[in-house]
Amino acid sequence: MNLRPKTVTLLLTFLCWTAFALAQNPVDCLDFEDLPADERFGPEFGQKPGDTILIYSDLSVTIDSFFYSNGTGDLLSVSVFTGEGLPGDYGQLLFPSNASLTFRPTHDEALLSSLCFDFFYYGGSINLGVNGKQQLIFENLNDLLDLGNSELFPNVELSIDLAATGGFPIQGTVCVKGDLESLTIGGQEFALDNVCPETRSTEPCRWDAVTVTPVSCSGEGIINLKVDFPSDWPRQDEGYYAMVEGKTFGPFPYADTLIEVGPVPINDADLYEVILFDSNESDCRFRDFFRLPCVNRPCPVTEIEAYIDECSVTTDPLSSEIVVNFDHNSDLALKFLLEIGGLVRDTFSTDQLPLRIRVPFVIPLEAP
Repeated sequence: MNLRPKTVTLLLTFLCWTAFALAQNPVDCLDFEDLPADERFGPEFGQKPGDTILIYSDLSVTIDSFFYSNGTGDLLSVSVFTGEGLPGDYGQLLFPSNASLTFRPTHDEALLSSLCFDFFYYGGSINLGVNGKQQLIFENLNDLLDLGNSELFPNVELSIDLAATGGFPIQGTVCVKGDLESLTIGGQEFALDNVCPETRSTEPCRWDAVTVTPVSCSGEGIINLKVDFPSDWPRQDEGYYAMVEGKTFGPFPYADTLIEVGPVPINDADLYEVILFDSNESDCRFRDFFRLPCVNRPCPVTEIEAYIDECSVTTDPLSSEIVVNFDHNSDLALKFLLEIGGLVRDTFSTDQLPLRIRVPFVIPLEAP
């Protein structure tokens, strides 16, 4: 119930883990305390249907026509109501009188994932619509309550919770959840307060371009991760967080691409969920599962073979093609680092074996 008063010589280094690759922003509730007492909106005050009357950082409010149960439309007014006569100090409410209010995200790249609000029902018909196309007309509150907790429209769910206060006006909380471009609510005598939206971005999640490589894990559950961000990554001052097995660590500055997290609980499967997200955008995130060598176990890599297959004296710089192969007692793909001449070349997968890689002469090599 939300109703409330305001208040990698040739060295192969194997890191024996297995990687499994897998491919709501809350905002402040609107309590209308910032509005002048008794301010009114409507045709008499210069506003027509579709006019924006209030703009907040993440939500805008327009005034719209109200429809009666016989289908006729009207627009009288919306006023700022001080809540006089209500038990408790609820402060200011927004009171549509034969009028509707449409709430939509201020930013074009956002959708509402939910919108909840407290209501005070004084009587008359109620309008409820989504995305500016579908609108339901209820002759009274009981008709709306008959829907209970149900699917209001396809992929849009409604829940209603009545307050235990009893008396008049009837009080409660309505929550509408789904992909909402907008939500319209109207009434003849129907006050609203504590309008609490949650939004989500419609832009592609940029964390899909981030690469995370586990580096080490101690027997105490301290994990080191290498995080590679794209060159055009916006580096917010607030940094980013890492969540491992449900425990959150950070924030880490975006300049820190080798981070230490933990301790985390050690599990028998050595499989850990790693999540990274920006401090300001928790819904857009990197998520993957890694096998981490937190406990010393027999390494599944056996019969390692590495040799120079071909040398070229025509290339500049001079180069060799090196072949690397080994057996591994695993049905799953393993990740390994290849280090040649003291330089780590890259991270590879056992799916690429036998691996052929051409490298410049970085150390004196004997003929094979």
